[in-house]
Parts: sequence; structure tokens; C-alpha cells
Amino acid sequence: MKLTREEAKEYAKEPGRLERYLQDKGIDTAKAFHCLTPGHKDNKPSMRYDKKTDRVKCFSCNIGGDIFDVIGWEYGLSNDLAKFDKTYEVLGIEIEGGSSGVVRREPVTHEPAPKPEPVETLPDSTEYFNACHARIGETDYWKRRGLSRDVVDRFNIGYDPAWRHPNLFDIPVPTTPRLIIPTSAFSYLARDIRDNLTEKEMQYSKQKAGRIHFMNPEALQKSKTPVFVTEAEIDAMSIIEAYAEAMALGSTAKVTNFLNYLKDNRPVKPLIIALDNDTAGEKAADTLEAGLKEQGIPFYRPKGLYGVHKDANETLVADRTVLKESIQAAISQTEAAIETARDDYNDNFASAMMDGFWADVKSQENAPIPTGFKELDKILRGGLRKGLITLGAVSSGGKSTYVLQIADYIAAHGRDVLILSLEMGKYELIAKSLSRLTYEIDKNHAKDEIEIATFDEYNRFTEEDKATIAKADKQYREYANHIVIIEGEANIGVEEIRGYIERHMSVTHGNKPVVIVDYLQILKPEDPRMNDKMNTDAAITKLRRMARFYKIPVIVISSFNRDSYKNDVNMASFKESGMIEYSSDVLIGLQLKRPDKGETFNEDQAYANNPRRMEIKIMKQRKGPKNKRIGYEFYTSYSYFKET
Repeated sequence: MKLTREEAKEYAKEPGRLERYLQDKGIDTAKAFHCLTPGHKDNKPSMRYDKKTDRVKCFSCNIGGDIFDVIGWEYGLSNDLAKFDKTYEVLGIEIEGGSSGVVRREPVTHEPAPKPEPVETLPDSTEYFNACHARIGETDYWKRRGLSRDVVDRFNIGYDPAWRHPNLFDIPVPTTPRLIIPTSAFSYLARDIRDNLTEKEMQYSKQKAGRIHFMNPEALQKSKTPVFVTEAEIDAMSIIEAYAEAMALGSTAKVTNFLNYLKDNRPVKPLIIALDNDTAGEKAADTLEAGLKEQGIPFYRPKGLYGVHKDANETLVADRTVLKESIQAAISQTEAAIETARDDYNDNFASAMMDGFWADVKSQENAPIPTGFKELDKILRGGLRKGLITLGAVSSGGKSTYVLQIADYIAAHGRDVLILSLEMGKYELIAKSLSRLTYEIDKNHAKDEIEIATFDEYNRFTEEDKATIAKADKQYREYANHIVIIEGEANIGVEEIRGYIERHMSVTHGNKPVVIVDYLQILKPEDPRMNDKMNTDAAITKLRRMARFYKIPVIVISSFNRDSYKNDVNMASFKESGMIEYSSDVLIGLQLKRPDKGETFNEDQAYANNPRRMEIKIMKQRKGPKNKRIGYEFYTSYSYFKET
């Protein structure tokens, strides 16, 4: 990534950056470790990492520092600008406008093999690599690590018996025998091959020179099979020993660099995440997985790839056959997973949807469901369809009664209705339905819901009254098995509604109900910490998704704000109206009939009229006409609406 020097400094000093760098070097930051400063013979671990300050301090020599100091000690740098440049290089940061321009000191002679100029950014080191490769027979370390001569030759792996970091210039530090693993013509890894290293020696057992490049990134473009992505170079070579293809990041700290690299170097084959089987490896794998998903790069992350072992090389040394079997299984699983994902995605092409489309048409799931109101059904092009229908009115404006009349009609014609009643009780709703039926059966002997629900009233009823109620009872019972009423208060939210739909479909062997929610503003909040508008927005959005998922009409009753009591209904009339207006497939307002031009409007008189003159205004309809009005006579005593 390319940053300004100020941005790069902030990135390097991000909390936890030093801790991750130390952990990548095998240092346990939870306890004391050997001092990292050159020349301090720290026989007893005396340096500690402080998580709060993201710094280290040696309590023996009293020297401390941040990530710039630590990398400066590692590479023998004392100049601050040189430390900054090296840190940015190690972290994979390219500075806008180039490096600091610090003049480097002259190199010392490197023996026994020819070496490139020991500067921080190495020139072409091919000659040095070839010289080291010529001496590979002087050590059997690579054989002990399970590598074959074919793999060693392929990557030009070499041996330097007296290696010194090219940036340590004239600092008198001892040379060490190293396996030289080129990562490009300008960079390499020097791996200490000695056994029984001390804890401090282990901290410097894997050192890099030159700009850090990924090992074998060419595989991303050339491989004919999925490419394994490992941390260490020796792990990539171990997987190649198992007849697969792999590349190495160099460390878990390079995941972000790798994801940036992939933006311009998209792999031709899927990737297999094969980082180390430890905490740092798992965290890095999580980051890599998220980044690959974001870029849409096919990948697979096998579980238990290394079994009880930490990495590919440890597995190779323990049992070559087990590693081969595990690698081949991972390739097969990857190819199967990618094929499944490809098939799943192919289902999104319209060409793959045609048979399903015609099957959906023939299923009659798109057929309209009549409401019983002829003018309303005409405007709705036959009746209710799958989607979200929101009906609003002022308080006590008849909205629940209007929707209940529709529910009864639908049930009477054989379709199930699920009513989530958060305001009225189940017996109150039944009483309303019976009252309306008595009016439809015999206006002269009709009874209101209070009379029907009060036993004492029956002593004053005539035989004709009782006969009318009995007929209403019989008629209601004929379709009552298609009506489900769920009482609730603040205990029913959208997820509970989903649960009731699932239960209904399970009990009725798949019958999909028309759902009525009465009413929106008293649903259980999605999150008590959110305000009313946010909760209403969340609920209405989920209710529409529910309607689309189950392919059913969902009727939601909503209240109006007080500004709408005396004004003609509009979209802004709905309380917390933002998402109601946007998400509803059909948006209806129920109100007192507006006066014709020239007429005066007396609200008190309008409410007192019997029947009350009402109207609905269809303000939105995705698949039909809008801004349509339908007049009604509302017989409030008998919970009955009649179109006019």
C-alpha cells in the first residue's frame, strides 16, 4: 500500500502492531524474553512488552523502544530516518514521494560466498544465490526438513556457512550457518540451521534481507490446480513436496499486503488457506478469508489440515504420507466447494429461473385474494397479493374493524387468516364479527358487540333477536376454522410473528395464511436502545421481507400522527413514516370522508353521523393505480363497512 510518511507513521504505531510483529518472530509477549538490543548478553530474560504503551523495555540494561527501535536493533540501524524507512519496508508500505534519502554505509566483505551489496534494498542477488546453491551439499538441513533435491533446485535454495545480515555493516556480531531461500532476485530469507538454539537465538533464527517479497507468487497465474497459501517459505515447499502448488506470505503480518497484491494479480485458480495451526495463524486466516470474500476470489479453508501439527513442514517431517493425503483431500474439497458455489450462483441467471417462473405461475400463489369490497378489489386488480399492505387511520377511526371485515370474508372463502392482535382481545374480535353478521342477516334484529358479549342483555332479547344471533353464530362457525387469533401485548415482535407463521404452516400441512398485524406501533421493539422511528423502520423492513419470503399478503395496521386528524390523509400522516412509505407495496389511509368543494367540514358532526361517512385513499400501489378514493358507510354500532 502507498501512504504519505505521516500516514505510514500512524499505521506503524497502531496499537498492537509491535505485539503482532514480536509474535510473528516467535516471541511470547505475555512473559519476559531476551533483550533485543545488539551486544546485550542477556543470559536471563529481562525484556518485557507493555501492551498499554505498545513498547518494550529491558529491565537489565534499562533500554526501551517502540516498533521503529525494535526493527532498528534487528537491522543494526541507529539513524531515525533509516529506522522509519526499514520499518515501512518490513510492513509493506510504499512511501509517496520515495524514501528518506538516507546515505547508507559501505558494506563489509561477505565470505565465503560472493554477496550482493549490503544495502537495505538489495540489488539483483542472483549471483549470490547461485553461489550459495552450489554449496547446498555442505548441509543436510534441507533433507532433515523433508525437502527433496528437486524442490531445492526449483527454488535455488542455498547454503551460507558464515552468514551475516547485509545491514549489520561493521557491527561485530558473529556469523551463523544459514539456509538461503530466495523470495525474489532482490530479497531472501536466511534460516538458521543450528540445533538447540537459545531463546534469544530463536528470535533471530529467521531473518529477511531486501524488500520482502512473497515466495512463489507466480503460482497464482501459472498453476493448473488450487494454490495453497502458507506463512513460512519452508511450509510452501513442504506442500509442493506433497504434489500440490503453494506460495508463502512470509509471515502473518503480510496478509494485508497480500490482499492488496491480489487486486492487481487475481489468481486463475482457487486459493486454499493453509496458515499455521496456532492462534496467530487462525487470526490471520480470518482476515484473509474476509478479504478474499470482499474481492470475490474463490477460496477454501479446510479444517484440520495439519492435524495435531503446527504447520506443513512439521507435518511433512512427522509423516509425509499423512501430509500428502491431507493435501489431496483439501484439493478435492476445494474443487467440490467451488463447483457447488458455481452451481448456486448459476441459479441466479434468469435463464435458470424460467422453469421455476412458470411453475410459480401455475401454483396460483400470485393469484389475488378478494377482500369482499368490489371497488377495492377492482383498484387492487382482483384483491390482495403477496407483499406488504399498510393501512392507517386516526385513533378509533375504524381501521381494525375494516381489516377484520376483510379477514372474515377471506376466511369465509376458504383461505386461512392469522391475526396478531396486540390491542384487542380475541373475544372482542369475535364479538365484532358476530355483530356485523347479525346486521347482514337481519338489520331489524342486529345487536352490537357489547350486547352480544354481555350475558345480562340476553334476558331482554326477543326470540327474533336470539334467532338472528344463532344464525350469526352458525355462519361464523362455518369459517372460524380458517381464522387464528393470537393475543399479545409488548411480547410480540417480528421474529415472534415469523414463528407463528412457521407454526401455522407446520400444523396445517403448508397452508400459507394471510397475516394481519394490529398494530405496528405497539410491536415489541427490535432494540430497546433505539428510538421509536428506528424500531418502526426495522419492523416494517422485516415485515416486507417476511411477506416476500413466504409469498403472502401481510396487512399491517398503523396509527396516524396528530397532524393528520383534521387534514386530508397523505404519506406523511403515518407515524415515523420514513420506511412505511418506502417499504409498503400498498399504502392505504382510512379517514372521514372529505367534504366536496364548497361544503363545510364539521368533525364532531361527521363522527356523530350514523352511518358515518368514511373513505379510503390508496396513496401507493406498486402494481396498480394510486391516488384513488373509495367511499364507505360505516355502521359503527355493528362493526360494518359498506361501499358507496
